[in-house]
Amino acid sequence: MGGFSGVLGQTGAIDILHSALESGRIAHAYLFAGPRGVGKGLTAEVFARALNCAAQLDRPCDRCLPCQKALNGNHPDILWLKPAGSSFKIEQVRELQRTVYAKVYEGRYKVIVLEDFHKATTQAANSLLKTLEEPPVSTVFILLSENPQTLPATILSRSQRVNFAPLDNRLIEEVLQQRQLGTAENRNLAVTMAGGSLGKAIEYIQNQKVFVLRQRAIEFIQACLGKNYYRRYKIAESLEKDKLDVTQFLEHLLLVLRDLYLGRSGPERGKAGIPEELQQISFAAESIGLALKVVLDAVELQRKQANTKLLLDVLGCRLARLA
Repeated sequence: MGGFSGVLGQTGAIDILHSALESGRIAHAYLFAGPRGVGKGLTAEVFARALNCAAQLDRPCDRCLPCQKALNGNHPDILWLKPAGSSFKIEQVRELQRTVYAKVYEGRYKVIVLEDFHKATTQAANSLLKTLEEPPVSTVFILLSENPQTLPATILSRSQRVNFAPLDNRLIEEVLQQRQLGTAENRNLAVTMAGGSLGKAIEYIQNQKVFVLRQRAIEFIQACLGKNYYRRYKIAESLEKDKLDVTQFLEHLLLVLRDLYLGRSGPERGKAGIPEELQQISFAAESIGLALKVVLDAVELQRKQANTKLLLDVLGCRLARLA
């Protein structure tokens, strides 16, 4: 499937872009907002091709020369920028500004896609704002963001927001089966953990360490609730020994707690792939909500490069108090 038909489960977003193409009312900036792995990047690629497609109808046709150049990654009027390391830096935006006011080379529009723009530094975001306030002629910016709430309100107000929703689990399961990825058991677990993200589900299946991390997360929560300090310490120690990513471990703690919360209070009570071991633990939904906040605090500290062993020790103590 090519063009917009290749974007799965995002009818609302595609309708907005189709309407813009048909009416010719193209905004100078779009904000594609939604979780990672639900189709924002793919849609940006398709929309960029459609804006420069030579066909009169059903753009992008994916057959004309501009479409073929875009598909091959060498269309001179389509630029794709990613964060330099962990953030979008002001130097990147300044370099972009040196070229953005140049005329389009051969297309209708110069399309600039800024991936993960929620990672922009304050200086980078403010620098881009100046360009959005006086947008170059025939230039379209597409900002991709998982956390649009972190962007300045002035950028949000100057961009047309297009929301991307989490995908239905059944759709993700169907895609994984069609691509013959993983075993049935691994697919089911990957779909449960992915939270509506096809991209995450594929990553989980292709990286077996993910399943190890989930099991460690379950064991860590059990040790905390059982006030088993030694077991808790050994699990934290094993992360370093087995070279497992602590940030991903914290993410799996959040996923397990989310599943447990759904099992206690959600519409699919007792389902959603909740670990059987955790179902036996008396942990009220209110306490799980507090536990989620405790882990989110740890995630924020980890981002600030806190001492990992101390972080996990404090995290374990705080979770144990909620038992």
